[in-house]
Amino acid sequence: MGQSAGAASVSALSLSPNSNVYFQQTVAFSGSIFCEFAISDAVVADNIELIKTVGCDSEDTSAMRDCMKKLDVDRIMDAAEKIVSSY
Repeated sequence: MGQSAGAASVSALSLSPNSNVYFQQTVAFSGSIFCEFAISDAVVADNIELIKTVGCDSEDTSAMRDCMKKLDVDRIMDAAEKIVSSY
């Protein structure tokens, strides 16, 4: 279940073939993955910057994913705090 940005996350998870083992059903209140704030160019740019900041930049998206999965949450949070967005 999620509201606003959480609803966007819930809808993204419900569409992902990688998360179907974790969820049987989802509820999204007041938002979806298709909301402007969830798919704006700023969001994409911030995610690319985050990936670069933590050292997981690669042409291979599987390698990026594997790198991100190995990171400690504190490292990701520290990197995210350094990224300033316009949304």
